[in-house]
Amino acid sequence: MNLKKIEEERKALVSRLRTLCLRERILGGTVTRTMVGNSLRMTVTDRVDGRTRTLFVPAERQEEVSRWNENWKEMRGLLKGLSELQRTELRVSIGQESAAATSVRDVVPQRLRKRRPRSRG
Repeated sequence: MNLKKIEEERKALVSRLRTLCLRERILGGTVTRTMVGNSLRMTVTDRVDGRTRTLFVPAERQEEVSRWNENWKEMRGLLKGLSELQRTELRVSIGQESAAATSVRDVVPQRLRKRRPRSRG
């Protein structure tokens, strides 16, 4: 992989990250859905300073919160892809291109590289 190709892929990933940050909402954590009686309950759980936080999500916001969490997962994948591209760029620049040069296609799943159309409710 040459430096020009790396730069093109980096620009595409940065552009998607920028769009995601400016136009979408992002919520990290684990989304859990549980049946309680006849209703589906949703919570979002994460850890801060070694302590677990759990937030109940009202039924009318569940779809929206799920989208926010999917955006978080996409962002993590994009950042991982950027990191791998930087690693590849470093290898190329110091002459170790043949030592496992990777592409964003090897690191970031297809579903995270291209924006999926979302219905607005």
